[in-house]
Parts: sequence; structure tokens; C-alpha cells
Amino acid sequence: MSVVGTWKQLGEYISWESPCTDRKQYLRNNLPQYVNSDPYLVTFKQDIEIEQMVERLENVDLLYITMSRSCKDELYYFRINGHLYHGDKVWSQWHSFLPELRKVKPTHYVDEPSFFVGSRPNYTHQIVDFLPNLLLRRELEKVIPTSAKNIIGSENSILKEALRTLAPSNLLRSQLLQLSQYTDPDKSIFVDGWSLNCVRFSELYLVRHLSIFKAFSLLRNACASIPNKSMESSSPNQEHTRNGAIFLARSDNRIQNQSQLCSEVFEHESVEIAKELSTLSMSEKYQYLSRFKTFIMPPGSENINAFCFANSNSRFIQMIPGKFTDLLKSPFHSYAGLRYNLPFLDRTLFWEPLSIGPGLNSASWSPHEMPPL
Repeated sequence: MSVVGTWKQLGEYISWESPCTDRKQYLRNNLPQYVNSDPYLVTFKQDIEIEQMVERLENVDLLYITMSRSCKDELYYFRINGHLYHGDKVWSQWHSFLPELRKVKPTHYVDEPSFFVGSRPNYTHQIVDFLPNLLLRRELEKVIPTSAKNIIGSENSILKEALRTLAPSNLLRSQLLQLSQYTDPDKSIFVDGWSLNCVRFSELYLVRHLSIFKAFSLLRNACASIPNKSMESSSPNQEHTRNGAIFLARSDNRIQNQSQLCSEVFEHESVEIAKELSTLSMSEKYQYLSRFKTFIMPPGSENINAFCFANSNSRFIQMIPGKFTDLLKSPFHSYAGLRYNLPFLDRTLFWEPLSIGPGLNSASWSPHEMPPL
């Protein structure tokens, strides 16, 4: 059984669109001038050349993989005609359970048409990697049966709020089918803490690729429909306007000198410091963050809040946990980090660290090297 990437056709294409702009030139124009753009053009080839790719698959096995240790996680593989598909091959071949996937037999069968949305109890993955699939379905109404169920792993709190806030259509909310309902511990295969389960679908519509540009476009269009309400209760400093700057603080030690930066730089420059964005609803985040002109963003999921909820004229200062020229050396940086910045490169400045810390993506940044506000 071979592991395949996005370019391997698995079923019938029902939607294939190319970008309407030259994204190669866009990257060349907006990457830092001191870097060679060629490796980035190779790494992000799919986002450059494909806007969206959707297939109709017949008799496909959806392998639903869950993990319960410190927190629950969800992964998905698709098995059809001797091929395994998960997404980018760098991720598909990374997991220790991969050799066991060919052994997992279907325990349930779904005969009705279905549309894969996906879910994951992680803010970034749920909002940027899976929710746009659901938003895209609105554009595919002519080629996907109205009766098709929306397939997720399990309904988490992030998805529930997103459905209430960003996908208010009763059609999208009422047709969820959760794979977790089909898991059977007596029939599961367990490998290194992962539980491997399989459901066979007679007809499954699968978004093989959605460019990060299109994903954020769908999200920002959905955010634009959020009713305009006063955010007085969420913003302690109402004197900040669209000309102001905001720092999205972290609650962990990923920014090892965060206190120093706040006291010596941000407070001195009248930068608002957002410490508890997690306590705000998505609607409140949009009302609050869309007021600011400049966002100073740490590495990690907080930058997703800025990219989703900032206004279209905002600019970004992205703190990165290493030299920019080193970002492609690890897929944990290139795919899980830099890819989310791509649609905003034309208004992003990168802030490299003074020293790199011992933890994942942790570092210290010099107060004197921050890009100008």
C-alpha cells in the first residue's frame, strides 16, 4: 500500500481551480529580500498552483485515528485502491502507526453521500485547516448533493462556537455525522496510544487541497457577516483606534523575555497588550481586534486570531523562533507556521530572535531589533 500526496488523483474531480493571480511572483516580491525564494516556491507549490481541488470518491475507507493522553487528538487517512492519503506526504509518512493502517478493517458502512469536513480539538487546525472545508461547501452546492452529510471526527467546543458564529446556515449545522459514534474499542487497533478505526463510505466528497489563500478568504468573508456590536467590555483602553498597535501576549514561556518586552517596549510605545483573548468569543475577538492597525504576534496559534479577525488594512509583525533562512529546515516550522503567513506576506515584517530557548518554538527577542511600528 503506497502513501500518496495531493497530486495523485484518487477519484473524480468535481472542482479544480487555479489561482487567478501569479503567486510565484507574489512570493518573490514579498519574501524578505535576503532570502532565496526558490526553496519556498517548491515547499508551497500546492498553495501556489492550486486554489481548490475536490474529488468524489467511491468505496473509500476513512481511517479515524484518535489519541488520549494529556489531551485528545484526531487524525484522518483515506484508503482507496491500494493508496493511503493524509495530506502532504511529509506528514503522511511521519506517524508510527502507518504500517498498521492496512490492517484496519471497516466496522461500519455509510451508504448515503457524505462530505468530509473534519475536526480537531486544536484552535489553529480547527479554524484554518478544517472549518474552511465547510465554508467551501456553500460554493459547491451545484455539484454536491444537498442530502450529503457533513463528516467530522467529534464535535469540540471550538467547532461548536465556529458553527454558531461563522456558519449560521441551518443546513450546515444540522447535517453533522460524527465518526466518534462509530468507534468500537473491541474492534479498534491500538498503536503507541493511538486508536485506529475505519468507516467505509460508498460516496465521499473530499477536499483534497484548499489553498491557504482561499482558506483565509473564506474565513474573513464569514467574519464580515458578524454583527457589529460595541466592545467596550472587552477593550480596557478605548482610546486605541485603528491607528493603534496590539501585542498578542502568550500565557506560557514561549517568549522567554515577554515581561521585558512589555515593560521596555510595548508600554513605552503605547502598544495595547492582549493577555486573555481565549476568554473572548469569536464574535468578541472580531469586534475587538478589527480596530487595530498593527499586530505584534508571537509564534503559535495567537497569530491565527490576528489573521482571521484583523481588518483588511492591518499590518503584522511576526515573531519567529529562529532565523528566517532556517524555517524550511523543519516541517514543524514551514508547514505549521510559515504557511499561515503566506496570504499576508505583503503586509508582514518578521522579527528574528536574539537567542533560541530550550523549548519548542521558544526564544528571546531583542527590544532594540523590533521592526518599526
